Amino acid sequence: MWNEPILLGAHGGDLNGFILIKADEAKLDTVQHSEKFLELITKVGLNVDGFGVIRGWAGESMMNQVQRYANAL
Repeated sequence: MWNEPILLGAHGGDLNGFILIKADEAKLDTVQHSEKFLELITKVGLNVDGFGVIRGWAGESMMNQVQRYANAL
């Protein structure tokens, strides 16, 4: 679905674009902690200004995160 809203985690505000990787949290954790991914983001970070990896939420998990914000207010 191309018009699905995505809630991004706090990231400092310099986001100029992004690549969306959709998977359940356990699979994303596996990818983010893999040696290949860590090597890739290290190389990219040395060559791209403002690069970062940001968690996001969609669907039910987004609504859970919105509720967390509401509860904190």
